Amino acid sequence: MPTPPTPPTPPSPAASPSAPVPDGSRPGSAHPDLARLVTASVWILRGETRRRAFAPSARVVPLDPAGAPAGDPSTNLLAATAGEPDHALRVDLAVAGLDRVLTGDPDADAAGSPHRPRPSRRAALVTVRPGPLETLDDDHAWSRAWLIACAIVGAQPHPVYVATRIGWFDLTVPSATVVVPRLRGSGARGFGHGSR
Repeated sequence: MPTPPTPPTPPSPAASPSAPVPDGSRPGSAHPDLARLVTASVWILRGETRRRAFAPSARVVPLDPAGAPAGDPSTNLLAATAGEPDHALRVDLAVAGLDRVLTGDPDADAAGSPHRPRPSRRAALVTVRPGPLETLDDDHAWSRAWLIACAIVGAQPHPVYVATRIGWFDLTVPSATVVVPRLRGSGARGFGHGSR
């Protein structure tokens, strides 16, 4: 006699504002500390949106071997650009951001090439933009540029994370969105988007 099918697992309840992070046990999920950092960027974008500041940002976040943030994120890669960057400029910006955040590498050789392989170093790209909580062509353009930049620098690429004012997602699993609950009466701290 056939075994009855197992009922589908219900979706997990929305996370509380005190811990809006995905399940870290799921393969490919963001480290909880990285998830908190991306979540904070959603709250910051919400504040900027209320002030009618809609400029997107992109930052490189150095990671430790476990995938947790391992230092300060880069400055906004888009701060000095006007308009939407093309593919070549995205690659150049990502390479510059990687060089900035990975210069603290204890294995770096000051006399060697700045682009020598650093297989022990990982980094993620976090883009913050207005718009829907779904993938857009610009998100994929950043992902392509990110993979090339990591190959140039010799860093191990972590996924691109896209944050909007609704929530965020890992671009490699865009269907697994994290909707960030609204906070009432408290400010969020993460990496700011004030330097444009």
